[in-house]
Amino acid sequence: MSRTVIKIGGSILESPTASIHLRSCLERHDKPVVLVVSALKGVTDELLKLAAEHTQAAYEFALDLVDRYQKMARALDPASCALSGIDARLASLGRQLSLTLAGKDPDRRERVASFGERMSAVAALAAFSSLGRPASVVEPDELGLKAIGLQNDASVDVSSYAHIRDSLVQRADVVVPGFYGVGPGGRVKLFGRGGSDYSAAVIAAAIGARACVFVKDADGIRTADPCKVRGTSVVSFLTYAEASALSRGGAKVLHPRAVDPLSESGVPLWIEGLDGSGTMVATTRSVSERGTSKPLDASPGAIRAIALSACSGGTATLTLAGDGAGAQALNGVLEILDLEAGGPWSIHGGKDASAVRLKVPSARADHVLRALHAALFDRRGSEAAS
Repeated sequence: MSRTVIKIGGSILESPTASIHLRSCLERHDKPVVLVVSALKGVTDELLKLAAEHTQAAYEFALDLVDRYQKMARALDPASCALSGIDARLASLGRQLSLTLAGKDPDRRERVASFGERMSAVAALAAFSSLGRPASVVEPDELGLKAIGLQNDASVDVSSYAHIRDSLVQRADVVVPGFYGVGPGGRVKLFGRGGSDYSAAVIAAAIGARACVFVKDADGIRTADPCKVRGTSVVSFLTYAEASALSRGGAKVLHPRAVDPLSESGVPLWIEGLDGSGTMVATTRSVSERGTSKPLDASPGAIRAIALSACSGGTATLTLAGDGAGAQALNGVLEILDLEAGGPWSIHGGKDASAVRLKVPSARADHVLRALHAALFDRRGSEAAS
């Protein structure tokens, strides 16, 4: 049974009332779906802070958190019989959270952090109920999401894939808490900041989903970070390699490791945003290079987007991603670097022709980013207009 995997991020679940976007998202996509959820915005940070402080406020915090998620469920207008069950499950999770905060488990911090996603998953059942669709929560341990590696930057063992498929085969709509997996001895391991993207990608790859959809507050991957550059535009098409290069190069729209499982399995990725009226807008897609889809802006050697990584050691990295990002694509870039870098700079090729990386002085990184964007994309717009 072919499914769509949909990931709803904390930036969309900004508040209990904002969770109404869940329902419109489910209505947009064919059923059945696997819905991967993040915590309500800010909840994970609150949980980690409380876990670090070892305060006596655990019980009061848990009660407050349960109340927030119960309000989220009510905002989705489920059937009354479904709501009573959701309320009871959230209250049970609140009690478990209190006990975990008071305990001394070796993975206490990570286990505490997982409760935001676990509560989101239960509350999200209300969205399915409001549409008259039966759904169930499958937590990562039941799903078989086997985590390996670092405790706070774990990966999923590909040996999990068969268990994931078997866990879902007899189910209809399913909700999965994102952000974490389960390691040896049942120890909770986190996938890092934005890790629900990675959870969704792994599940989509394991089941051979018809598509993996990330629902974001951004309207897609843009030609550069709109917080740093004016006049950016949405990129209509990316290959896997380009999307991966941008995510690893600092584009915060994607988790750095989320593209890899999809690329390996050939599952298309869609990034969707919400416009002012709350309509879901399909904006950026990443498809297999083996596929038949053609990019809308596939001019030879075109740079499609620029990402800027966090600066360290006095040097910043700019990643220019595009179809065959070679000499033709870089026409004019070297001159801009000579004029704008304000110090030593260097240029490095990637593993393939999908991206190049520029090392520039960190003090001038934002300035170089804006200059490059103006030269590469304003010029393209002018040429198109003529």
